[in-house]
Order: sequence, then structure tokens, then C-alpha cells
Amino acid sequence: MISTAPLRRAAACCCHQDYGSATLPPLHLVVFISHTGEVFPSGFLPFAAGNVRSESLTRIYRESPVFQQLRDADQLGGKCGACEFRHICGGSRARAFALTADPMAEEPCCAYVPKNYVPPANVPSLQWRRPTTLSVL
Repeated sequence: MISTAPLRRAAACCCHQDYGSATLPPLHLVVFISHTGEVFPSGFLPFAAGNVRSESLTRIYRESPVFQQLRDADQLGGKCGACEFRHICGGSRARAFALTADPMAEEPCCAYVPKNYVPPANVPSLQWRRPTTLSVL
């Protein structure tokens, strides 16, 4: 049987790390590790951030450009970028990527409209595409 203790320790280290104005809630701690050791921010986001066979999960999570950019709520676009809850929620980056090809785009399934948000003129929100901004593509 494979021990999960190293992964639990790495998650505990990441969870208590201060990444700016607030400690990240547990929902930002999701990672997917493939059978070859590649680490992804989700099973539905095809951006490899590193490999646990060559570096620690904690280091990958904290220092990888992929995870750093996805954690930066100030880079979110559309409604998510204007939302007062973006540092708490962040929306689904996988759904945004699936429907817009931009993981930093607005969460397409969110019904909440932020205060003072003005959608782009004459463009339905699900079809509004920003250039892909994930710098590690």
C-alpha cells in the first residue's frame, strides 16, 4: 500500500502559506498528479506545472508559474475579474478554459453579476473571448 502521508504533509504546508492579503482557502489546493508524476492544477486543465519525481509537490504548488498565475485573482477576466468575491471564490478555471480556451476568463456557469459590472457591448458573455493569458502555454 502506498502511503499518502507525504502528500498530506505537502498540502498542510501549502494550506498555511500566506500568498498575499489572505491565506488561501482549501479550494485552491486542488492538484492532479498523473500516473507519470506530472502535476496539473486540475484533471481538466492541460497545463503541466512540474513533476513530483523530480521536485517536491510543495515547491511545484508554491513556485510554478502555472499555479502562481491561476492563484492571482487580479488576472481574472470578465465578471470574475470585476467580482468582489474573486479572492474567495475564483470560479472554475477548468470551465472557463473549456468554453473560452482561456483559463483566466470569467466562470461561464456563474449566475452572480458583480456590483457595477458592465458586460462588453453587443457580445454575449459566453462568447466573449480574451486572448489566452496563461503565460506558460
